[in-house]
Amino acid sequence: MDHHTYSAMLPLSQAILVALILGAIGSVGHCAVMCGAVQVLLARRGMAQGWRLGVLHAGRVVTYSLLGALVGALGGAIPAIAPAFSMLQGVVAVILALLGGYLAISLLGAVPSPELLLSGAARRWGWLMQRITPRSQPGMALTAATGLAWGLLPCGFVLTALVPAASSGSAPGGAAVMAAFGVGTLPALLLLGAAVRGR
Repeated sequence: MDHHTYSAMLPLSQAILVALILGAIGSVGHCAVMCGAVQVLLARRGMAQGWRLGVLHAGRVVTYSLLGALVGALGGAIPAIAPAFSMLQGVVAVILALLGGYLAISLLGAVPSPELLLSGAARRWGWLMQRITPRSQPGMALTAATGLAWGLLPCGFVLTALVPAASSGSAPGGAAVMAAFGVGTLPALLLLGAAVRGR
């Protein structure tokens, strides 16, 4: 990796920390809205409890990690495929940082959420989930598949986390960043799951 490529990328340890904090803080308000309906659906179908809840969240985090690996690999491959890109990578890094900043501010409600652009895709995702989610307590394989599908919910919050994942410049780095993000979201979602079960 040349000097230009390295200097434009966030150190992996910092990217992981950013993603973990983003997941922990942002999920307190955001995930209650975006994933609340998902957890209600899963609770009604007997999936948001016991070992199934752990498998669901593990599947979601695995999907995030796979997405992180993809964008991390792309972030590292583009300069190698197109060496001239390294001259522009600083500009691209600034653009990504601004995008990430806007997405983060939108989570606070200070600016319009880019998820308005994703609302149509989110509705289609929800329609599909209602039809493919098992209607009775499923086994391990179906529970894991549902968790993997959950991770594909169109979400500006996840897009925000993919920015530091892409900056890692490698598939393992991107996967680690998104795994940290997923772990950061767990406390809020587990509390939400407990609240749903308590109704």
